[in-house]
Amino acid sequence: MRRTLPLVAVAAMTLGLATVVTQDPLHILPAAAAADRTLLADSNRDGVADDKDASTDQEALFLPNLDDSSRRCVVTQADLTASGTATDTRLAACNDAADEIVNGAEDLKDLAPLRLRPAEATGAGQIKADTDKVRLFVQRAGNWVSLGSGGVLTQQELKDGVELRLEGKDLLRNKAVWNGQATVTVTRPGGVTESVKLRVAPALLQNDLRAPNTVVTSKGGSASGYSAFLRDLQAAGANAQAWHGDTWAQDTAEPATASVPGPGGTPRVMRVVIRSGNYDTRQRGREWFQQRGPGLAVVQHSPNQQTAGEDTSLNSTGNTEGLPPYPGHPNGRPLWGGASRQMDANFQSLLSAQYDSAPIKIDTDWLGVGHTDETLHVIPSKNKLGWTFMVADPRLAVKLLRTADQNARLYSDTSTPGQTVREALADSTFLADNEEAAGHIDKQIAVLLRETGLTDADLVRVPVLWESESGFGIAAAANPRDHFIPTPGVSRMAGKYFGAASASIPNGISLGGGVLALPKPHAVGDVFEKATTDALKGYPVTVRWVEDWDYLHRNRGEVHCGTNALREPTNAAWWK
Repeated sequence: MRRTLPLVAVAAMTLGLATVVTQDPLHILPAAAAADRTLLADSNRDGVADDKDASTDQEALFLPNLDDSSRRCVVTQADLTASGTATDTRLAACNDAADEIVNGAEDLKDLAPLRLRPAEATGAGQIKADTDKVRLFVQRAGNWVSLGSGGVLTQQELKDGVELRLEGKDLLRNKAVWNGQATVTVTRPGGVTESVKLRVAPALLQNDLRAPNTVVTSKGGSASGYSAFLRDLQAAGANAQAWHGDTWAQDTAEPATASVPGPGGTPRVMRVVIRSGNYDTRQRGREWFQQRGPGLAVVQHSPNQQTAGEDTSLNSTGNTEGLPPYPGHPNGRPLWGGASRQMDANFQSLLSAQYDSAPIKIDTDWLGVGHTDETLHVIPSKNKLGWTFMVADPRLAVKLLRTADQNARLYSDTSTPGQTVREALADSTFLADNEEAAGHIDKQIAVLLRETGLTDADLVRVPVLWESESGFGIAAAANPRDHFIPTPGVSRMAGKYFGAASASIPNGISLGGGVLALPKPHAVGDVFEKATTDALKGYPVTVRWVEDWDYLHRNRGEVHCGTNALREPTNAAWWK
């Protein structure tokens, strides 16, 4: 016997659903109210919309459906080199949510289930979403028909019940513009309404504790030092795909994942590759669109016009990291650098919008390139958090020089051997630079300890030497890397900035299973290498040294800068 809806009972109340915090326990409705509900979403978050959802008013979740399930989006070779941002805008606009159809069985799985249970009806009704950020589909005669943000449900559909789907057309970009919610309302004859609330899943940045499924690096060809770099990277176990046309693969995009409950308890996960905030000057970052396909989306922010304080180098995603979960922050937390120099405001808004937690910001103004990965790296630990920071320590580096062979060249086995150890220790500028760099790193550490609850004893300090030069000198050296010096930033770059003199050991890549592929430091033979392995004793890590001196280091970057990775999600079931 068909279940019918007592219209008088529903007319006495409107089933609007209250906003809830996603980690709150389920709010169980009274049995009578549950029995009267006909519009269902996956409110209990088990991956399906069924009768069990009638008893709770928790928000259901939906994906930003920005992947390309049918691989219909084409990227040509001409697209990769075209000037201007019109090409970027066009490429970003192609995705599953850009059309009015369901693009196959896999695409259907990316849509949020809705269901209308059978009820008495005296005529047609309406279904409508309160935002243009979503699209509704109704199943008719075995086909999925788009209703846009709303449309008519026939009298027969109201009487028999009908299957519906909701498609997310975008991710959350700015909470002040859209809060990520969508309320879907059915209006029946006589004006009786019933609503459910849904929320878009956040795109959570991945973190270095999670194993990579894919490691990406550049196709360096005959560039000096490239063959040695790739050899050591592969020997470390990276199994790297060398397709990227930008030497600095890390600086082109920050991968994230969005996920929702799936049937059977397995989350439905979509990779979301977020292009760097300076994509207008990183044309080779468009190569990520060639990777777009089922389960992999590529997005970019809406760029501001460059304003005073914005520095396009900081917009590179070597300056952006996702921290692992820790108490009070179950989905981790974003981290980036800046101070008087800042990332694009829209880029910051996009990243911040994915979290309830505020980002951690550390001062990277003193660094010529200005990236967080130059001084620190998250590694596994046996402490209370399960992780800690490896940090660059100039004071330790100078201390090690004092007991090293005084006649040895600082970097004797490289193409740029530099001073002898004795000459370096007698050089007041060398000593002052390293002490000044240490002071800057001290300030970074103070912020990190305050924000994470780690202690100084938790940190792993590794030796790195630093050198200063004028901003204009660093700009000239780094221009192939970051295409930087924005127009408003030229005058600021006239000051004093720092770069790593020995290879910056923390600036490596985590390969899963505790394997750290770190840049070979080349400081007085193996002195810095031994100090690093000693510092890591007792930690669940294995070090693999990677030769990057000529290919990356001499251009103000290291292993992390020259690689990228698609990792396991930080927290696939983030709603629990």
